Amino acid sequence: MLNMKESFGQRAILTIKKILGKNIFLCDSCQFDWRGACHNRERPNVTRCSDYKKRGK
Repeated sequence: MLNMKESFGQRAILTIKKILGKNIFLCDSCQFDWRGACHNRERPNVTRCSDYKKRGK
C-alpha cells in the first residue's frame, strides 16, 4: 500500500461499502493477518494493499 493513490472509482466503491455497513478493512480477511507475515505500516486498518490474498482459498 506504499505510495498507491486511489482513483475516483476506487474511492466511490469504498464510500458505498461504508454506507452499506460492509467491512472495508482488508486485514480482517487476509491470509497474512498475523504479526510476522505482514509488515505494512497501516496494518490492521488497510483499505488497499498490493499483497492482499483472501483467506481460506
